[in-house]
Amino acid sequence: MSKTVALIIHARKDSTRCRNKHLRPLGDTTLIDIAIEKANQLKNINEVYIAAYDQELKDKARGAVKILDREYDSVSPGNAHHSIMYRHLKDVKSDFIINFNPCQPFLDINKIQSIIDWFISSPIESAITVKNTRNFYWNKDATPANFKPNDRLSTTAGPSLWEATHSLVMYKKDYMLSNWELFPNLYYEPYPYLVDWPEEELIDVDTELDFKLAELHYKDKNRHTVESWGKLQDKILKDTLAIDFDGVVHKNSKGYYDGTVYDTPVEGAIDAIKKLSEDYTIMLYTFKGHPERPSIEGKDGIQGTWEWLDKYGIKDCVKDIVWGKPNAKVYIDDKGYKFENWQDTLKYVYGSL
Repeated sequence: MSKTVALIIHARKDSTRCRNKHLRPLGDTTLIDIAIEKANQLKNINEVYIAAYDQELKDKARGAVKILDREYDSVSPGNAHHSIMYRHLKDVKSDFIINFNPCQPFLDINKIQSIIDWFISSPIESAITVKNTRNFYWNKDATPANFKPNDRLSTTAGPSLWEATHSLVMYKKDYMLSNWELFPNLYYEPYPYLVDWPEEELIDVDTELDFKLAELHYKDKNRHTVESWGKLQDKILKDTLAIDFDGVVHKNSKGYYDGTVYDTPVEGAIDAIKKLSEDYTIMLYTFKGHPERPSIEGKDGIQGTWEWLDKYGIKDCVKDIVWGKPNAKVYIDDKGYKFENWQDTLKYVYGSL
């Protein structure tokens, strides 16, 4: 049996536990960019979509990935009923759907392809990827769910259950549109497709802590060689401007104040950033990003700064925001001093400060 299949990446900005996670910088990319890049590499698929309401997410579509329009009530905070969340499937031509999880950026593309190939050629009409999890589990009535007397509690050799990873969820389109459920939840419906996933591949970004873990693993996984690092620094020194955020872009007239990014732009800053971004790569640096700085309203200083940039229409002009000093061709800072020699510098420090 051969199926017609649509691969769909569902994404939204208003995630409740990790806001804007799909578009937030992850190293030199984003979760949604990684998912779309992988989707464009996959074969034997009839249609590929990003299903989104937000224009910023729709703008990420490229290559074979087309846009599947969603309405706001299907992406608003919380969990909408399937009749709302999946009504856009009526615009899909294929008979079967594969939901591709964009929150797992480290999934191996070859494993994804092998699962898709299996599903297309199999008689199975619904399936979900699972992993083998070793632990002791109980039913709600306190009876053992997966272990017997004298079983050893061990995460390497003890009793286990299969746990859904939600990496790929495969189902029949007409079943969803008729019943507003993914599958019947019966024996082999869905079929549990067991994959030997390495732990790092299953990093699933649902919370802020998950995102921090993904950032750490991405940095470790994408470390430069001496040669590639040298080439990157040459490029940075050629076309990157590092700009202090507070006092140069954001007035910051009350200092720390309440910890929020509370002030208006410095006069001329917005137009200047837009102009400079046409010819240079813009990096912002701010002490608001200090790792020990307290979160305000569930957001760290970097997140707050990104939201401020978005509010004033210059988010897309900035490549990254850091709290330390980035490498750059020029630094633009309201507290800067241009070093020429130590004799003049000492005169300045002791005579002017």
